[in-house]
Amino acid sequence: MIRPTLALIWLLSLGAPGLLGQAQVGQWRHYLPVNNPKALEYYQGKIYLATGGGALVYDLASGAYNLIGLAEGLVYPDINSLTVVDGNLWLGGAEPRGIIQVYNLETGVLDVIDLDVDQITHISATADRGFAAFRRGSDVGIIDIPREGGRFSYRDIWPNLPGAPAAINDLDLDGDTLIVTTPTAVLAGDVARGNLKDPLSWVELAGDSLGELVQYHVDSTGHWLLALNGIDNNGQLLDALWRRSPDGWQVANSFNGSTVRHLAPAPDGEFIVSFSNLLLFLSPDKGVQVSRRTQGQVMASVLADDGEGVYAIIRGNGMSRYDLLLDSWEFLGANSIVEQSYSALLKLSTGELVAAGSGGIAKFNGRSWYNLIPGYYPLNNPLGDRFHGNYLIEQSDFYLADTLYFRGKPSWNMLELPGGDLLVGFKGNLPEAGALLRFNYDNIPAYVKYDTTGGILDGLVGSGYTTVRHMAMDGQGNVWIALLEGKINGHALAVLQPNEQWVHFNWGADNSSLNQTSTEIAFDNLGRVWIASEENLHASSPGGITVLDFGGTLEDKGDDNWFRPASRLASDDPNTIWSMTFDQKGILWTLAPQGLMGWVVEPGPTLRPSTNFGYFLNEIPFSQGARVRVDAQNNKWISSTQDGLWVLLDNTTFWPDVDGFNVSNSPLPSNEVLDIYLDDLEGLAYIATTKGISVLRMPFRQDARDYAGLKLYPSPFHIPAATPLIIDGLRQGSEVKIFTVSGRLVRRLAAADGAIQGYQAFWDGRNSHGEWVGSGVYLVAAYLADGRSGVSKVAVIRRQ
Repeated sequence: MIRPTLALIWLLSLGAPGLLGQAQVGQWRHYLPVNNPKALEYYQGKIYLATGGGALVYDLASGAYNLIGLAEGLVYPDINSLTVVDGNLWLGGAEPRGIIQVYNLETGVLDVIDLDVDQITHISATADRGFAAFRRGSDVGIIDIPREGGRFSYRDIWPNLPGAPAAINDLDLDGDTLIVTTPTAVLAGDVARGNLKDPLSWVELAGDSLGELVQYHVDSTGHWLLALNGIDNNGQLLDALWRRSPDGWQVANSFNGSTVRHLAPAPDGEFIVSFSNLLLFLSPDKGVQVSRRTQGQVMASVLADDGEGVYAIIRGNGMSRYDLLLDSWEFLGANSIVEQSYSALLKLSTGELVAAGSGGIAKFNGRSWYNLIPGYYPLNNPLGDRFHGNYLIEQSDFYLADTLYFRGKPSWNMLELPGGDLLVGFKGNLPEAGALLRFNYDNIPAYVKYDTTGGILDGLVGSGYTTVRHMAMDGQGNVWIALLEGKINGHALAVLQPNEQWVHFNWGADNSSLNQTSTEIAFDNLGRVWIASEENLHASSPGGITVLDFGGTLEDKGDDNWFRPASRLASDDPNTIWSMTFDQKGILWTLAPQGLMGWVVEPGPTLRPSTNFGYFLNEIPFSQGARVRVDAQNNKWISSTQDGLWVLLDNTTFWPDVDGFNVSNSPLPSNEVLDIYLDDLEGLAYIATTKGISVLRMPFRQDARDYAGLKLYPSPFHIPAATPLIIDGLRQGSEVKIFTVSGRLVRRLAAADGAIQGYQAFWDGRNSHGEWVGSGVYLVAAYLADGRSGVSKVAVIRRQ
């Protein structure tokens, strides 16, 4: 086998440092996966790829990547299909939002066509008209998008294709003829004169007698059709490339033994045919010219016009290049997260972000991503070769990934131990895979997997399948671990002490009232342990809350006291609690199917609703995976696995409003939010979704002790300006005034008019009369009601 030559490209627009350091409240940053593209196309010296983070653009001359994504104006980043024609990049959205976006590569102008379909599977276009194949539920059809008045917009939709096909496999244009390939027929419609809403307006060019129809291609040499499982003139079953002739369809080339996946045109009437683990360079007149094995399953390919390289999408490996002259493969991965859906987020004491999911564990150092990808077959060295998918990656500053021999599963949460070790719990694994992974980034090969061995964790009888539902660390450094369905030894809780010793608590024993189905763990200001759970059919799992006062002595269970706190809502008590936390005032917040509720903990303990409003967000169907978290200003962040994210302020109003954040009103890439991590020091909310990770600069963070950290930018401040001067580092409740150096008041900034948001204030460069100020040095003073204050200077330059 040829060992591939490898290259790893660092994508600046995905991981540049410092871009959030001087940002305005409400601004977003996104870390979205780009290394598993779904389609690619060559255009004017560049390869365009459809990815989950937008359109990834690879420049053949420089070897650099660029991303056209949310920051460039796209309204939906998960791209399923694309084409580039006459400087316009056509992008078709992946499920669940089949939106069409037309991005002009020169002007950056974006046209958006949103017809509430689930997915855009194919796009074909000319300079003045585009056609998109869509799927909505089980229905498929075509959307007509002409250019009118200089912009592309929706004109018509054709949902009733002849034969009611189950899918559209390809879409092509031949002059005014639109050619639609379905699994059973190739249909042609005249888009200039025909009424294509009428099934009788379509002509059938080929039928299922040729096999399962995959792809149609028209060029100067004729009409070509790729089909699977057809029957030739001798009655032989084959995959074949068919050529249309005056006498009908004839087999140009047949392929046996491997499924054909994609056909790409090459110069002089030749083709590149993609198979599983194989590329054929094919001349229909001369047969197979070259055959090359690949390092993975080829999903699509394209030949650059330099005639020297074939660019292919390899499943699990991203884009790779086959060099025709050197006869070698090169991996062209961009540095990014490799998983689309991370379910747990954590900031380490080093300031690095860690994300865990079924595809592995990713760490971001502010500059590049480093991924630990699950491996299944241990070698002598448990830390495998640096690689991405099946490609080994040579030593470099920005290598993408290492294999670590654990079994990846979605993760509920992570913890960092005082010594820097990371604990990652998984939603379900067999003993050999490990349900709890422990490692230190300074010495990853010394990692430990905890499972049912020695009774450390617990799981189902027989298989030992174990789910770590939640982990939390108390004030003594003990790590409390909630185990789901611990039936081998009856363990509901496992506790790892700082001395590395384990203690366990069983459901149905020790008068514990523990459930088999614990969901989250929290600690009150008395050191008691609160365990939430969900209700299910098990008699031992009635749901609700269990409280343990262990008297500060874990191993001495003689002084343990267990409680089942009652509430004053009676029949409205939540028996299933998905998430639970205490806020800074000692109020217990529970997130249940009924919604969000704050509880005052009274002696007993008894729970009393903290407000008279009832459940917040009671119209939202919260389910497993929903989270509630509290920031430094005591605001509650609530996530849903299907409806987005909300922020309930400490004063019980919503920020920015009761609609929260979702894909329709914000840059959030998905309504399926899986975790939230609140960086109170930097004022950043990290949001894990099923489409990647987003970062929102929030107006709430840990209060500065004084105004020593007051920062103004940009400095100097040029006016008139489209963006304001940002005054960063305020304390909550600050008042800000702008003065001349002689002490004359120029402008007062207030929260009431939106000029102050949390720890930031914004000045547009105007005085209190709405006039631009003159050039000069101005004093910016911040005050608190108790008299504390801070002053900084900014130079203002007024353009004439």
